[in-house]
Amino acid sequence: EAARKKAEGSPLEALHLAEAALAAEPKHPGALAASLLAHRALRTRATNFWEIRWLEKEIGRLEKALGGAA
Repeated sequence: EAARKKAEGSPLEALHLAEAALAAEPKHPGALAASLLAHRALRTRATNFWEIRWLEKEIGRLEKALGGAA
């Protein structure tokens, strides 16, 4: 819940925190989920075609890492 609120309110900060956690533990489910939420929040705000495509690719990668359950 806290990760969701952070991702929605400040997705870049949430992403930085998730990346720091993933650097320490690359498969940490909570950090992967927080990263996914942050990427989704950023995707809703993106207007640049290439940024949108990159975010969509990252979202797919994170969903796969979480077993498609996210």
